[in-house]
Amino acid sequence: MPASIDLCPVQLPGREGRLAEPPVTELTVLGEMLVSTLGEFLHRPYALLGYSMGAIVALEFASSISRHSLPAPTHFFACARGGPRTRPRWNHSENPTDQELISRLVELGGTTAEVIENKELLSIFLPILRADFALNSSYAWRDFKLECPVTVIGGLDDSAVTLDCLRNWSEVSRAPFREKMLKGGHFFVQERPAEFAAAIASAVMVA
Repeated sequence: MPASIDLCPVQLPGREGRLAEPPVTELTVLGEMLVSTLGEFLHRPYALLGYSMGAIVALEFASSISRHSLPAPTHFFACARGGPRTRPRWNHSENPTDQELISRLVELGGTTAEVIENKELLSIFLPILRADFALNSSYAWRDFKLECPVTVIGGLDDSAVTLDCLRNWSEVSRAPFREKMLKGGHFFVQERPAEFAAAIASAVMVA
């Protein structure tokens, strides 16, 4: 990223360095938590970016920001996830088995065979994944509209998220909508990090 852009990654409870904390499985609750934690830092121009499930987390965060009358983002990025009307593979009334979750991981790619075959790692990873699906399934779009430009970024080889799915994000804002496709599958960010960063930087600078 250019020196003029500060990266501020958000780590959710129950993941990575916060593994000991219980995961949040309701998006409205998570949106309020994010505002409570990050609201004081929104006085400078900022963009929101969400990757895969993170895209609807970012949208719920933006909705919470609006409800609290805090400064709105200047740009919104949705990556590797269909628009807010797109439903996940399992909804909140279903309880996927461990094998179904593993099959979904294999389908999306980005997870090595060593992880899939390691029972100890899976015992840690599967509860996180199950919480993610619950979080994803809890989302109900309430016709909230952004006022900033929206850019979607997808992988050309991502069979789970097509360009048509990405274009559904155009309905969440009254401002200009842009799209960018990169080589790679669902985890194209791992395959094309420099191109991904360049796409973000150029969109922010245009905005």
